[in-house]
Amino acid sequence: MIDYHYQQKGFGKEAIKIVLAELFKDDNCKEVYISIDPNNSIALKIYQSLGFKKNESNVYPGEIIMVKRLND
Repeated sequence: MIDYHYQQKGFGKEAIKIVLAELFKDDNCKEVYISIDPNNSIALKIYQSLGFKKNESNVYPGEIIMVKRLND
């Protein structure tokens, strides 16, 4: 979470990039799943810009499940 005063400055996106880089250093980590509130269009755009795609095979009521695969 990013404090309200620091939102829309790119800090969250950069933090996600760092976390993904660390996760994918592990040879056992081939994909990362996240859950997003369907009403959070900003988060959806950020994750899509980082290569996450909607995962239609895992559907939970009231959530969007997205996945980022190592080779995507």
